[in-house]
Amino acid sequence: MSGLDAHQRLRLALDKTKALADRISDLIVLSEHNRLIVYSPTLTGQIPRSFAANAFNSLQQSMLRMELVQICTFWDRPDATLHHNSVLTVHALIDDDEVIETHLRAIQSDWPFGNAQVDDARRSLTELRRQIAEVASSPILSRVRNVRDKHLAHALDKTRAEQRGVVEPAKYGDEKVLLEKTEQVVEALYLWLNGTNFDLAHNRSMHRRHVEELWTNCTFSIPGR
Repeated sequence: MSGLDAHQRLRLALDKTKALADRISDLIVLSEHNRLIVYSPTLTGQIPRSFAANAFNSLQQSMLRMELVQICTFWDRPDATLHHNSVLTVHALIDDDEVIETHLRAIQSDWPFGNAQVDDARRSLTELRRQIAEVASSPILSRVRNVRDKHLAHALDKTRAEQRGVVEPAKYGDEKVLLEKTEQVVEALYLWLNGTNFDLAHNRSMHRRHVEELWTNCTFSIPGR
């Protein structure tokens, strides 16, 4: 953060939060595809034991791995360049009392009903800073990130996390829990930094309709072996 004053940190945090909102919409689409491709019998129930089943298993694994890679990018740690558009970079930019108070003064003067919103904003931003730190140190992020680092982004015998101690293996469904936590954080960041609501529940509902219309109308006729 060297060389950045509170106003510059806030502007950069807002820009990165907007980028997070754009990206999480794409990730929700991928999650909805995986809901049917990986976790539902909608397609797997149509595929008998066959060579095609091997190909479908590969598709499932590829789709799930892509989701794991993408969800981890939201929790990449900040570095000196601040180039990562991640929750933790935004957190590093705003995790400072002077930055928060500067933003609260802007809310008070610039937002409709600003005086009434300052106390809510202070409480919400304090809770948000705590919530982000909690996810960043959580076992579920550690598990998912370790899979990404060891098998997907790199090909390692042992990750740095494993060199420091035992890392539990990731479980099916970890990515869904982590995405839900990420959605909550991004939605709250967008609201309190940008001043407008970004409705991810509506976003997911829309994408779910689109994805279901595609996959529930796909049928396979594959001979077994």
